[in-house]
Amino acid sequence: MRLAHRLVLGTSAVVVAVMTLYGVTVLRQRQELIEQALVRETEMLGHAMQIVANSSIRNRQTASLNRVLGRILRDPDMAISAVLDSTGRVMAGGPANALGCVPRTVNPRAGESQVWANCGGRVRLVVLPLRAPARALVLARRTTVIERDTAASARSIVFTSIALAVLGSLAIVAVLRRWLTGPLDAILAGVRRLGAAENPDPIEVPRAAAELQHLAGAFNAMVERLEGNQRTLIREAEERIALERRLRDTESFAALGRLTGGVAHELGSPLGVIRVRAEAIHGLRGAPETARRHAGAIAEEVERIEKLVRDLVHVARRHGPTVVPTDLAGVVASVAESIRPDADAAGIDLAVSLPRHALTVHADGRLLHHALYGIVLNAVQALRGHRGERILHLRVEQADHTASIVVEDSGPGIAPDLLPRVFEPFFTTKDVGEGSGLGLAISAGIAEEHGGRLVLTAAEGGGVRAQLDIPLATRPAQPSAAA
Repeated sequence: MRLAHRLVLGTSAVVVAVMTLYGVTVLRQRQELIEQALVRETEMLGHAMQIVANSSIRNRQTASLNRVLGRILRDPDMAISAVLDSTGRVMAGGPANALGCVPRTVNPRAGESQVWANCGGRVRLVVLPLRAPARALVLARRTTVIERDTAASARSIVFTSIALAVLGSLAIVAVLRRWLTGPLDAILAGVRRLGAAENPDPIEVPRAAAELQHLAGAFNAMVERLEGNQRTLIREAEERIALERRLRDTESFAALGRLTGGVAHELGSPLGVIRVRAEAIHGLRGAPETARRHAGAIAEEVERIEKLVRDLVHVARRHGPTVVPTDLAGVVASVAESIRPDADAAGIDLAVSLPRHALTVHADGRLLHHALYGIVLNAVQALRGHRGERILHLRVEQADHTASIVVEDSGPGIAPDLLPRVFEPFFTTKDVGEGSGLGLAISAGIAEEHGGRLVLTAAEGGGVRAQLDIPLATRPAQPSAAA
């Protein structure tokens, strides 16, 4: 059973008990008042009839006295209305057995008497002496008026108690809902929301709730502290994860640096000799067409191997770029012109949006061109095998202290579970032989070297949205090295 129900039942029981005690007290007081009124009324009636009886007896008008006493007996509240003679028999009025219920302690000869007696019910008995030949006047009035009034008062009190209990219960329910159960429900809901994924809203409790408002305020303050601690823990966890990732990357890059240094040294000379010999065979007069074709294929593969070695060296290098104020729009325009032939050949609609004014960034133009080219080339390769519409959009945006290059494509996109790994070296979703997995890693590394970042997210309507952020410069731009 809920607390509100218990309070209502308990309060209603108290109200009923109080009203019952009050009703009993009121009934007793009312009975005493009515009994006193009955006593006075019976006494007054007895004295009046005593005068009438003495006058009728003196004038020997027994018949008229009998009629008067008979009229009095017609009152249903009258039990006895009789005049007794000297022998104790009924001389006028009645009933004939009137003396049967008179207590033995009452002697009609002893003078006036007023007592409570039982004559087929409780009565107020009055005995008054009369002149001879009569002896006494006997009047007995029933207490039915007291009983009727008591019953009516009891019904009224019961009805009033029930009405007060119901109205009091409703009032208590309203007050409890407003000042107790409502605030408690709000606090309970806030406690239940505390463990939810989203941060709970502050608990609102009316000022009339007094202590509960202070409790809600303390709970809100506790939630704020918990949220602050949670944000701190999340930030520290993210920083720790990022630090561990950087340490792993540093170790990987250190090993990669040692490997690429040896690879570049060991493969440089043999690759140079192979390429020179292949070019010589390709340009040899009189060489068979098949030999020339194979020599050209050898030269292309050697060039691809040399490009892969250069990318490995670039990923593994640890010296910073040479940053100068550079026009970002010029870099974007240069990359767009470089990639446009490939985009046209693949049926890609290439759109470029450049700002009307120059945007100067701190960057190494050559490296920035290389980073953006890798991002755009990755988008072109994704769109090349896409069956839907092929749209590639390059635009430049500006924030307070940062310029952003946004590359959006309408391609198949990247699975959400693969997004955290796209910047890992050698990670690729392309088939074997179509990509080395170094393009985005190189672009992200160049962005970090410039104090910026590269972010990949899912684009609206499908595809991938890549955003390259670079800090703005405060000095005029120099001509882009890539341009």
